[in-house]
Amino acid sequence: MKTAFISSVFRLLFASTTVILYAILVAGCSNSTSTGEEAKPVLNIIALDRSGSTQHIRPEQVKAFRAAFNQAAKWGEEVTVYVVDRKASCIFEKSPLKRGQKIPASVIKELETPPSDRSTKTRPALFWEKVAEEYATKTDHKIRVVYLTDGGNDWYGEEKRVAEVANEIAKNPNISIALLGLSSELRDSVKEQFKAFDESRLLIKIGADELRKGIAELRSLGER
Repeated sequence: MKTAFISSVFRLLFASTTVILYAILVAGCSNSTSTGEEAKPVLNIIALDRSGSTQHIRPEQVKAFRAAFNQAAKWGEEVTVYVVDRKASCIFEKSPLKRGQKIPASVIKELETPPSDRSTKTRPALFWEKVAEEYATKTDHKIRVVYLTDGGNDWYGEEKRVAEVANEIAKNPNISIALLGLSSELRDSVKEQFKAFDESRLLIKIGADELRKGIAELRSLGER
């Protein structure tokens, strides 16, 4: 009788352990599937437009850039940085950031130093063409394009080309766009140019005062 009782207890313990292990395995598989999209590395493509007669990057833009860079470092994301004027120049090659990583002094110097060949003309289409060429078909990353302006940028004459390229970029569901600091007069035009992006993948903030607020919303972009 005693042997039979002990045998029953062991069978019960074995059955309970089996059930618990199965539940853990199922939960693990479920979490892996549901968070598969989140597991993709995140790339932040940050662009600052250099417009106006002085061709300076404004202090508000630099502050917003610092905030975006520091957030990406905090989250362990990748970053690449462009300056947009008559050209679209990469000043920081794509690189994964470590927590607490600082912005290289050379990048800040580039942002704060006016180019020798000054021009009030800004060519945003050149930047968007680069994004389309390099990332429109890239599916192994979640990509945020963060375009920072002081609101005085000149997109006029570029609208048609920007819209064409934006349509190509929008075909990649992994790409979201934040246009921060635009002037109010450009709001409707820019919305039309990026109409291929639904509200969950497009963030627009008007005026330099809204730059930092937009940065605070970046992580939810593409998931809203």
